[in-house]
Amino acid sequence: EAVAEVPLYVLDQHVQQERVRHIDVLSIDTEGNDPLVLAGARRTLASRVRYVEFEYHSHGVWQTTALSAVVKELQSMGFVCYWLGKDRLWRITGCFHPAWDILKGWANVGCVKAADTEWYEIMEGIFRRTVQI
Repeated sequence: EAVAEVPLYVLDQHVQQERVRHIDVLSIDTEGNDPLVLAGARRTLASRVRYVEFEYHSHGVWQTTALSAVVKELQSMGFVCYWLGKDRLWRITGCFHPAWDILKGWANVGCVKAADTEWYEIMEGIFRRTVQI
């Protein structure tokens, strides 16, 4: 089996080095290391990202990382998070159930900046249709 070394970047440093001003969509799929990527992207998330999506499950760093802590951190940056389904969304922010930290099924989470009213209203509209509000 071949092994290759690859460079490791902290997203905040990479964004600063490359002078990235704005990121519409940040999609993270790192096979259980998503919380580490999010932690290394705090400045970028707070100031440059409209929408971030990541996986949540019981593998990798998720074994010892609470989703509630990740959602709380993202909320402190102005994000509202949702469980993602096919043509459906279920809001997590403000509706978090403690069982979600324990029952770790394979799921995707999408978070949008609430201040970005255009994208936020789209997400909330899908959420309202999902729960028929």
